[in-house]
Amino acid sequence: MAAPNTRTANQHVISIRFRGVAVGVIQKWSPRQQRRMTPIYELNNLTSGRRVDIVPGNVEQLQIDVQRYDLFSSRMHEAFGFPAAAIHMADHLNPFDVQELWLTPSGTVIGTIYRGCWFSNIGRDYGATGDRVIMASGQLEVTDILDI
Repeated sequence: MAAPNTRTANQHVISIRFRGVAVGVIQKWSPRQQRRMTPIYELNNLTSGRRVDIVPGNVEQLQIDVQRYDLFSSRMHEAFGFPAAAIHMADHLNPFDVQELWLTPSGTVIGTIYRGCWFSNIGRDYGATGDRVIMASGQLEVTDILDI
């Protein structure tokens, strides 16, 4: 796959992989990090107590929202390494790693490993209107993020 000749990153250059195999038919991949920020306020009788600084706290959440079309040959939980019969989240007994790879126009690969992933929720949307494709959606809780 050749990367497009552009400065703007686009979705055609991204591959999401589990154990080196592309997960496929992903419609949404939204990693995010969150940490608490503590404001510091000015304390004196001549001012109104204005905010003067912000102290960042520890990273509290590493999460990924994922949506993927289900296939007859592989539903979303199977794409992430669970057996076909393991349709209950309680069957998810071990964390897994996911790779995100970007191929830049220069041919450089930028990679991220999401280590120790657990599904915190997973579900499917069925509808009688639209394209009637079964969309599986889930949220991954991530233990750590590493650059490749």
